[in-house]
Amino acid sequence: MPRMMATVLGLLLAACGTGQKADPVYVSETDSGRTVVLSSGQELFVTLTSNATTGYSWSRRFTVDGVVAVVGETEYLPDQPIIPGSGGKERFRFSAARTGRTTASFEYRRPWETSSAAAKTATYDIVVQ
Repeated sequence: MPRMMATVLGLLLAACGTGQKADPVYVSETDSGRTVVLSSGQELFVTLTSNATTGYSWSRRFTVDGVVAVVGETEYLPDQPIIPGSGGKERFRFSAARTGRTTASFEYRRPWETSSAAAKTATYDIVVQ
């Protein structure tokens, strides 16, 4: 009986694939304009240069909601060593939620300066297969 159970378990695992997720994809400002192709459940990390001491921060929006899901809060990674006025990076984490296509747009600005142009922008076309 144990041998039969092992065979059934092996067949079930084979039918379901390896069960391993694809490696995360990492992009930065230098990748702006790039098309990012993800498989279902694959994670995407977007890391953008920032300096929290200036009042500037990155905001994000998607052309189509639900293609990727936001995972957790935006993370601020300060440059090392940490000294007053030094910059860092903001890291956004997403997960491919459903098949489709969306564009992720990021704008670097002070939240209270809504009428002026963003200091920096970054965009990524995201395709989930």
